[in-house]
Amino acid sequence: MNKDVAGKWVKALRSGEYTQTANNLQYGARHCCLGVLCEIGSKEGLSVRTTDNGDIVGTSLNSQKSIKDWSGMKTKSGGYTEKNGETVYLTDLNDEKEYTFEQIADVIEKEWENL
Repeated sequence: MNKDVAGKWVKALRSGEYTQTANNLQYGARHCCLGVLCEIGSKEGLSVRTTDNGDIVGTSLNSQKSIKDWSGMKTKSGGYTEKNGETVYLTDLNDEKEYTFEQIADVIEKEWENL
């Protein structure tokens, strides 16, 4: 992924500005880690698809092609392969393993080139 975008994303995740949710990019005032990435892109002028109530559409970047392209993410769910060959997805860390935004930021800092 793009290094500058990764840095902005890590900063936003650690900012305390966003409250975390799971299974949606945005649900009301809450965001998943990829929803935060969409918010950053929106603030930079990119088009982000939203529902009638203003929530960001989707559960992955599959619904947000402009954000995926801009960020340079290789997968729609923030996937990377660990040394043991296991593929890990940021969406799974956020939704299933309940990583905090701080923990996800740590992963992004370490794996940004592979995302």
